[in-house]
Amino acid sequence: MNLNRDIHINWKSKKVKYFIIFLILAVLGTGIYFFFFRNTFSTENVVVKIDTPKEASSGEEISWIISVKNNSNIEIQNINLNFEYPSGTFDKEGSIKKREEIQIDSILPQQEKTENFSGVVFGKKNEKKESKASLTYNPKGFSTEFQNETTAVTIITNSLVTFNMKIPEKVDKGQEFTIVLSWQSGFSSPLENVQVKLSLPNGFIRTSGITDNERPENAAEGEETSQSKIIFDVGTLNEGEGQKVEIKGKLSGEVDDEKMFKAEIGKFDEELYEFIPLALKESSVKIISSTIEVFRKINGQANYFPVPGEKLSYIVTFKNAGEEIYRDLSLTVELESDFIDFSTLKCQGGQVSGNKVIFSSENIPELLYLGPYDEGNVGFSVDVKKGILASNASIIEKIKINKVKKQQRTKISSQSSFYQYAYYHLPSRLRGKVATGGNFPIAENKETTLVIHWKAKNRGNNLQNTKITGTLGENVTWTGKVYAPGARFSYDKKTKRVTLTLGTMSYNYSRDFAFQIKIKPKKLPQDLITGSKFSGKDSWTGQTFENLSPSLSTDSVE
Repeated sequence: MNLNRDIHINWKSKKVKYFIIFLILAVLGTGIYFFFFRNTFSTENVVVKIDTPKEASSGEEISWIISVKNNSNIEIQNINLNFEYPSGTFDKEGSIKKREEIQIDSILPQQEKTENFSGVVFGKKNEKKESKASLTYNPKGFSTEFQNETTAVTIITNSLVTFNMKIPEKVDKGQEFTIVLSWQSGFSSPLENVQVKLSLPNGFIRTSGITDNERPENAAEGEETSQSKIIFDVGTLNEGEGQKVEIKGKLSGEVDDEKMFKAEIGKFDEELYEFIPLALKESSVKIISSTIEVFRKINGQANYFPVPGEKLSYIVTFKNAGEEIYRDLSLTVELESDFIDFSTLKCQGGQVSGNKVIFSSENIPELLYLGPYDEGNVGFSVDVKKGILASNASIIEKIKINKVKKQQRTKISSQSSFYQYAYYHLPSRLRGKVATGGNFPIAENKETTLVIHWKAKNRGNNLQNTKITGTLGENVTWTGKVYAPGARFSYDKKTKRVTLTLGTMSYNYSRDFAFQIKIKPKKLPQDLITGSKFSGKDSWTGQTFENLSPSLSTDSVE
């Protein structure tokens, strides 16, 4: 066999021609695939996502996790990630956060990278807070710059600021009424640059003067406003702190007109000159036709919160605010409460009938004839029952004169008390709980260990944000030994202030607390603790309170 035989290809053969054509198409198809498919790029292959809570409380610190995944077969380079925070976002120091930019060198095919952003978000309830992430980059081998964007929304579910606007639903035309705005902070850290804004409708005529912290942007006293806005610079609110402001005025307009009042509380950012709302209240007031005004005061105050066992002296004032003349009027006050001792109900110039006091024109001249802008007064007294333990107790007063009916509620305050003592010889209830020792009687330049005893009581309504504070005297030291178990004592070395945080206190509460101190006086007598007070807020009446206790000195030790 001849192995060196030449191989001859018949190039004119159809089979050879077909094979060559197939080979050319295969090479060409492979090139097209690699050029147009393997090396093409789409922004859909780069996925940008924002992972953040769907809901948050105003003032809560939240995180936004930005993930960038390269699902393409091409490396992306020169990556610029720009993140825009939602409006009303701050850092922990209180500075506004608007946007951040991060550079990423590259992301390989099928690789994912994440970046974390965080901030404290403020807003009003149900407000949608939108964040935005944008990404610019170059796929490797491409000169064109591509961009991707995505957004995410977090809904503010609640605000840690309690904000209320108290305003009547109906008022007589030209009748003076009061707008009461009140607020309290529930943020654990100070809330700075707080502002309250009140938008007044057309036809509101202000009758009260301008307050100290009020911007001079509203109408002057007696001047009709036109959608004016009053701004109160509140400043800094610490946890549990609250304030209240009252504005008096009248409404002009047609009978049955409804006027809208809008109030907002928020944080003002000085850097951006931007107001960030935290809570919003809106209420409408309807103008009605009667020109008789009637209002009552208890013990000389329009907003009075009595305590159990107290005598209440009512003065009911009625006034003709218009040009009409009224004759032969009668005025009735009906009291509704389980906490009133109706056997003590007394009045002058009127008649007592069960839980009612009736005044007629026979005995009250102003009820016989009430001319334009005339006014008159009637009075009566009644006692609140002693020893009330029920929470959220109140008195309903229903006042009727002519066609005018007015109902008011008087809330009964809780009875809270606070006592403090200094012991060397411990009473039986504290023995074995915390110890005393050292030199006694107390002498100069000699050390003595004493116990300060705090006793807090509450009868009636639940109390909120309660605490006891006091400041240790000179040469007095805090040992850290306290009673009772679980008591939340804290001590500030710089100010020497002792704080006992009690929080919410039930309506029938009584408890003892104690802590140990040491004293080495340079001279006698000397203060052991000063400025002691028990403070909090009555959850029913909304009133804050302080019960003070006299200072304790070395002469007070038992």
